[in-house]
Amino acid sequence: VTACAWSLDGRFILSASDDKTLRLWERETGALIRVYEGHTDQVTACAWSPDGRFLLSASGNIFSSSDNTLRLWDRDTGAVIRVYERHTSYVTACAWSPDGRFLLSASSDQTLRLWERDTGAVIRVYEGHTDWVRACAWSPDGRFILSASGDQTARIWEAESGHCVAVFHAMSGLRGCAWSHQGDQIALRFRREALG
Repeated sequence: VTACAWSLDGRFILSASDDKTLRLWERETGALIRVYEGHTDQVTACAWSPDGRFLLSASGNIFSSSDNTLRLWDRDTGAVIRVYERHTSYVTACAWSPDGRFLLSASSDQTLRLWERDTGAVIRVYEGHTDWVRACAWSPDGRFILSASGDQTARIWEAESGHCVAVFHAMSGLRGCAWSHQGDQIALRFRREALG
């Protein structure tokens, strides 16, 4: 299992795996509800839409380039609604905008991409990192994007303009990032070796 995410109502858990699938589980009973198949490489990340009706997944593998995509799924039917293809390497992370209209992806191609959910169009490419972008997150108000990279920096970007408005330097590569619910603080996850 490479990633997991809770449904907003807390009743279900979504898991992503090296076996190229997403799986939907009922929290209370542990029952497997549905398997989502379609990726041709490991599924690296997953996220629920704000309304809980759709699922987003990211895929890829550093050793191959067979599937460097995002996929949008119908939660109830398991159907793939859209495939988003523009990254040139492994897609490491994905996130929904708070209003559910846009998708965000991070990649080992050192970029983040902002996608229009309904058309699949790339709205913006965020460039500035010099190593893999390992994680990404939207601010609660949707105005800013946070990214964490192996280049030992976290960056805050204006979502609309694409301008980088802040850079935080770390002592090692970063693996994860998150905003507080109020949007006034961020949390960063470092490589394990950096803490030991």
